[in-house]
Amino acid sequence: MNSAKAEQDMLCRMFGECLEGERIDGQLGDLVGAKGPASSKLFTYMRYDVELSEAGLGRIDVGGIEPKTVGKLNLTTPENLRHLKHIGERLAQRVNPDHFAAFID
Repeated sequence: MNSAKAEQDMLCRMFGECLEGERIDGQLGDLVGAKGPASSKLFTYMRYDVELSEAGLGRIDVGGIEPKTVGKLNLTTPENLRHLKHIGERLAQRVNPDHFAAFID
């Protein structure tokens, strides 16, 4: 799953105008503003993501959540859902509203 996610993300950043996204890896970087294979970008792309690890959760100032708990696909535990909601709310604070200005009348 991670390989498919990484490949899809990379392709979107190459063919789309990437305005936001974490570093993909050491070779590609984040590709924000990078030129792609097409003569012009085909769409606008933004990716707001959080790595469900101690370091990733620390980058968005979410403490006290066990990464192993929220990293599992077991979403039936109410505590997991509360944690994931909190993580999503913290990540949403990083969204830059200016990136959406061209889409709003």
